[in-house]
Amino acid sequence: MSVFPHDLNGFVNECVEEEFEESLIPKFRKSELSLGRFLGIGQFGAIRELVHVDLEKSSILNDNKENKDRTKNTEQVSCTIETKKCGDSEKSSAFEKKGKLTSTNDTHKHQEDINTQLRKIHLSKNTYRNSSSELGYAVKMIRRDLKDETRFQAVADLAIESCFLSKIRHPNIIRIRGIADTNPLEDEYFIIIDRLYETLDQRVENWKHEGTQMKFKFCLPNYRNGSVLDSKIIKDKFIAAFDLASAIEYMHSKR
Repeated sequence: MSVFPHDLNGFVNECVEEEFEESLIPKFRKSELSLGRFLGIGQFGAIRELVHVDLEKSSILNDNKENKDRTKNTEQVSCTIETKKCGDSEKSSAFEKKGKLTSTNDTHKHQEDINTQLRKIHLSKNTYRNSSSELGYAVKMIRRDLKDETRFQAVADLAIESCFLSKIRHPNIIRIRGIADTNPLEDEYFIIIDRLYETLDQRVENWKHEGTQMKFKFCLPNYRNGSVLDSKIIKDKFIAAFDLASAIEYMHSKR
């Protein structure tokens, strides 16, 4: 059930439909996800680690049924074209052009559905990073304790955030990997994103700590690795600055 007033409901729905129209983002049911510990709680949202995905058979069967129905509709269009060709040649040409366009669109949509389903299966089988012990994804949802206008704002923010993330493709910006199989304006809506193990603030604090340790070691006799460590920290800072600048430039290009 939507939690929004009618006017805001229409605005956000229009945004979501427009942004998601050409994106290949798989949809998941909440019952398919096994969530771990909380990674962070903000003003509106909460983020939990995604531990496991167990796809429900009914979900896959529904996707396959939609693909088969779309293929069947394409075949029916082709049969209609052949039938119309026996009549007036002008009408036949018009029907043929319309039929080809419909058939092409259906084929393209069918391929998109297949790609989306493959992404869904891939995510379910690869919740860990490169077979390591680090989980690769997190789930963001609205906080359950929010009420009234604050809750409305939280739902709107998450829905609009999912719109923007669905169009972003940059190596230094978190990507959206999945969304809830519900209306974006419902309480149970969520998005699946890349899991972070370190924020920029945390990285800066680590640099400060490493710098302090390095200054202490300089006081020790026969210490010769100070310049090497210093060079590594400086190099890491330059890389981080370049990556951040690249992401900001990309975001400005999308305005």
